Amino acid sequence: MEVKEGGMVIVKGDFIENGGLKIVNSTTKEEKKVPLTEELLKEKVEHIKSRIDNGRLWFPVCKYMMIEKLVPEGDFEKAAEILKRLFPEITINTKDLATLNVLSFRKKPEEWDENDSPIKDRTTFFKYKNIAELLFDM
Repeated sequence: MEVKEGGMVIVKGDFIENGGLKIVNSTTKEEKKVPLTEELLKEKVEHIKSRIDNGRLWFPVCKYMMIEKLVPEGDFEKAAEILKRLFPEITINTKDLATLNVLSFRKKPEEWDENDSPIKDRTTFFKYKNIAELLFDM
């Protein structure tokens, strides 16, 4: 097996039509991951900002910043400081957002459970979850 530039691996000896060579990508999603920067965050939030129709819906954005280690876990003050710098027009109540960081919302968004959520309204719960999923999928 030979590793080529860009994370490609050529496996010799396979009985396939391209002369016994098989090219596979050995780079995992984690290895490709780009660290979250304020510039990248701004770009991502620009795409989903229209979905944030109330101040509490900034919670998934803050949670994303924490999981991606742009700010320490639970530091809503630091998250709000960055978001206000990037988007001066927004209003964020950090104490209100911190009250949401309970039950399944303390976990990663893929583990958020509507039955173990501080948000009891199903439609609203899925607004939170959708915003988080969009940020992680971009």
